[in-house]
Amino acid sequence: LEEADVLNVVEPFWTTNYKQADTAAAKSPPFFLKSNSYYAWLSSFSRFLISRSISNKNSIWRSFFYACRSAIRSNAGISAAEFLFPLLILDAVCFGNSHDETIVVRELVSSLSFDTVGSEAICSMNMREREKAANSVFTLIDLLRKWVDQEIEDRYR
Repeated sequence: LEEADVLNVVEPFWTTNYKQADTAAAKSPPFFLKSNSYYAWLSSFSRFLISRSISNKNSIWRSFFYACRSAIRSNAGISAAEFLFPLLILDAVCFGNSHDETIVVRELVSSLSFDTVGSEAICSMNMREREKAANSVFTLIDLLRKWVDQEIEDRYR
């Protein structure tokens, strides 16, 4: 957690008696096209994936995600959201249904697309924010590839 720079965000939640009420329902996709910043996209997409995981009895991460759900609701929690993002994607693809997989693929492709209609961009995010989103997807791909390679190595030991 220290390496991912999320310890200071998550640590206070370990010893508190605070209970968060689930009052706000997660927004529905698409997220990238509706977002005006990298944080808004990552936060809403992550909250959606957390809500899907929590309701999925097959997910082995659902309790962990449930405990972390409030950490990503503010700008201060962007590090926590970035840390959780690869796990959320992996959880959705491995334990979710085909609908979850379709949503993940569409969101990731949208974040890598710089489509326009005429001279107008489809997404309201500025270029710097879009670059952050694209970089997070490339980082995700690199990390998933690393996990696959590690899994293959572990199987043949």
